[in-house]
Amino acid sequence: MNIKSVIQEAMQWYNMEISAGELESTPDETDILESQIDSLRPPEGQKMKINFDGAAGPKGFACGAVARDCNARFKGCQNKILIHCKAVETVGNGALLAVEMARRKGFKEIIVEGDSLIVINALKYAHYKPDWRLQNIINKIREELQHFKPVEFRYIKKTANDVAHNVAALAVKNHSSNEWTTSPTSCIAQLIESEYSPTL
Repeated sequence: MNIKSVIQEAMQWYNMEISAGELESTPDETDILESQIDSLRPPEGQKMKINFDGAAGPKGFACGAVARDCNARFKGCQNKILIHCKAVETVGNGALLAVEMARRKGFKEIIVEGDSLIVINALKYAHYKPDWRLQNIINKIREELQHFKPVEFRYIKKTANDVAHNVAALAVKNHSSNEWTTSPTSCIAQLIESEYSPTL
């Protein structure tokens, strides 16, 4: 066994590990404007807005996604338990869950929102090279995008993403994956109601 090569490989893996938290790139002008929004902004016209997030706790990791229409009406949500994940993978899986849910529901025009600049940049910019743990997830999401019209990806404040985070946190708490199609789970019902804006 070559001790030098073992140490070099160990250092390579170590450097990849510590660099995972250093990948936040500088937001562009659009990102900065969008990230000032601290509550839900319903989409226009026939578009559906889907928020995604990840959560962690003593029982593990999970991701969640919530869909709403132009009046902020609930159009479905889902959460999913994840095994052996890092934080960046958890949020990336939330974005994947969002587009998979949108495809199953037959949405064609979607806006995907999240509070992870790493994930949003990886989805918005082809030249952006995310953490190696995230790359495979991003590739899966890009494959899903063929089912939609051009998709918008938006970076938002954490406070504007509470609904998606609560859905993900519920999966961690219960250690189970679920989907709600017609009415929201109780942990987000009040938030959904407060953001609902019926047209006059």
